[in-house]
Amino acid sequence: MDKRKMAHELQQLYILSQRISSFKEDFRYQNLYHGYLGEIYLDQLVQIFGEKFEYLDDLTLVFKETTVQIDKIFIVNNTIFLIDMKYYQGHYIFQNNNWYGIIHSNRLCSLESLEFL
Repeated sequence: MDKRKMAHELQQLYILSQRISSFKEDFRYQNLYHGYLGEIYLDQLVQIFGEKFEYLDDLTLVFKETTVQIDKIFIVNNTIFLIDMKYYQGHYIFQNNNWYGIIHSNRLCSLESLEFL
């Protein structure tokens, strides 16, 4: 498998982050960079488990002026699985078909809350 390449916008923002130290905190840069890392992790999982399956990589679809990018599409036993990888940091709960982020002011509070989850 070829090594994943950064999107052009991320390449530009990455170069800026190397020249301007405060730029590394830029929300758009962080969002794109973490998305890129998530896709690398997904590629690594596919290398381990995905060789048994047919799949498409980085499919971009345009419909009625809306663009959607799908990270992976697996075809397994006549079933299609759409995978959109995210790379979020923090503590999350999946409840009632929704994801909820948990925000804590310190690590001790985070550890205490895990007992209740």
